[in-house]
Amino acid sequence: MSGCNSFNVPSGCSNNPCAVTQQNTVACESLPSQISNFISQFFGEVIKTEIDGQVVWSLPCNLDTGLPNNPRGAGEGLACYFLRLFDEGIVGLTGPTGPAGAAGQDGFNAYTVTLQSFTQPTSGNLNLQVLTEPSPAMLVNSYVFIDGSGYYLVTANDPSGLLFLTLVEPISGAPTTVPVGRLVIPTGPPGNSDIQGPAGPAGATGATGATGATGPQGPAGPGGFLNPGSAYVIIGGSASTATNGADLLSAYATYKTATPNGAALSASNRFTIFLLPGIYNLGASSLTLDTQFVDIVGISPNTGQMTYVNGGTDVGSTVIDSTTTPININETTGFHDITIQNLCLRSNSSGSDATLGTSQNGFGARLQVNNVLLRQLGISGRTTPWDKDFDGTWVDVRAWDGNLAFGGAAFSAITVAGNYIRCKAGGLSFGYADSNNTTVSGTFIDCEAEGGGWSHGFGVCTLSGTFIRCRIVTTSGTSTGTFGGTTGILSGTFIDCVAKAGFAAWGTELSGTIRGCSGANPSWATFTGTALDNDFNVQAFFPSTTPVVKQASGADLTNNVTSGGSNDVIADISLVSYAADGATIRDDIYQLARKLKQVNDALRKYGLLT
Repeated sequence: MSGCNSFNVPSGCSNNPCAVTQQNTVACESLPSQISNFISQFFGEVIKTEIDGQVVWSLPCNLDTGLPNNPRGAGEGLACYFLRLFDEGIVGLTGPTGPAGAAGQDGFNAYTVTLQSFTQPTSGNLNLQVLTEPSPAMLVNSYVFIDGSGYYLVTANDPSGLLFLTLVEPISGAPTTVPVGRLVIPTGPPGNSDIQGPAGPAGATGATGATGATGPQGPAGPGGFLNPGSAYVIIGGSASTATNGADLLSAYATYKTATPNGAALSASNRFTIFLLPGIYNLGASSLTLDTQFVDIVGISPNTGQMTYVNGGTDVGSTVIDSTTTPININETTGFHDITIQNLCLRSNSSGSDATLGTSQNGFGARLQVNNVLLRQLGISGRTTPWDKDFDGTWVDVRAWDGNLAFGGAAFSAITVAGNYIRCKAGGLSFGYADSNNTTVSGTFIDCEAEGGGWSHGFGVCTLSGTFIRCRIVTTSGTSTGTFGGTTGILSGTFIDCVAKAGFAAWGTELSGTIRGCSGANPSWATFTGTALDNDFNVQAFFPSTTPVVKQASGADLTNNVTSGGSNDVIADISLVSYAADGATIRDDIYQLARKLKQVNDALRKYGLLT
């Protein structure tokens, strides 16, 4: 620009940029004028306030606070505020309130009541089954309080309202029999009643004793355990399956003497070993569980296939491998208050080892096995042991490999008690016995035996338990017997169960109740029980008689004689002449036909006629 000085000031303009006395022109505008124009054009009218010599600007258009749904931060510069709006986007204004929605469905009560009386559990048998008003508030693994009885842990909840409970702490003075109609309320676990008082004053220091002999060296401490807590430890996560297996054995040896929450192990003060997803290879060793209240739980609920697949390979996320028995229970009280959950136990035994075994006479009443897949890859191995009593609570346990799962009496009599919900097995299972006097007294809900070529399921002896929606599924081969087989005694309750059609089933004696069942035709030699609404070809059962097949009757009887005579009376005929007796004969025919139709219709309803 010609005529400009060293500061590039236009010709004719003052060298002082702050000069306000010169005439402002387009070519020559003073700095104050420029600043004033910029503020006016960029912000609009700015209100200035002077406080103690400090001038504070109040910007128009609420620029001090920002947009209602995009407020300007405290101390945030305007340029930074704009940049943040451009980067994050502008949240629109909240619209007007919409119309009220339709009223929702009534909620469920957060409690329920017992529909039957029950015997108060004792320390020798903590398990309880009680029928209640169905309620979704009774959640599995939660605690409930039964008025007049005590605190319980919910182990299962059937849609019918049947609760499976384990007594945690009874109330003082609980009656032997708890009456019907007691409130059942969800609650937290009972507190520790043994509250420790303040420490007493320290006693005087005693004299120093003589130095004792050096004790033996203690075992090596655990290594690599993640996040050990007072009541739990998390293990696993190694790429080495052998390292995972060694950590599992070491963790159990270490923590079976734990004092969770500073107190001794108990039913309400447990320790849990959590397993991260992975394979835990024990080699030729077993994880021997010999201490109550120490639980083994996989963190992932994925335990592989839930329905039978011939040759299936899906074993889920967390697998304990062994060439012998992966987990063996050797707790000597007989109660086995231990939980095994969210695992696949897999054995490749060259002998007759079980995938889940016990060194005791059987499995105890407080054992809980939940969501576990039992795989047995050995030729002679077993998923569960033979000739052992079964008890406890088993939920979603699958044991398809081999036979005689969940109680198989090969050489000696056994008892199958406890609760089994959605459990699945191969043939000869759920209390099968060939010739031994075995009793199946447990509760089985939605359980299933897959037969293949053998499907004597659910016992061939005395079945005195409760069986609800249990069934035989034969995907190959020929089924040869199911509930009770050909010699069993059915003294329990069977509801909506399905046997393999066309083959021997349902035992030789029924003294219990069978209702809504279907499949094979019964052939009871002795019948003193109840059989209702069953889908059998054989429908008529009478005490001490052999059932017979339904007889064909043809079409329903139609009585075209519309009326006549007195109901339930056959009038005498004089035999003088037809003219004299015709009306009486007609009346008698009507009464006979009326009564015969009543009998005919009743026989159809009872299923005695087709």
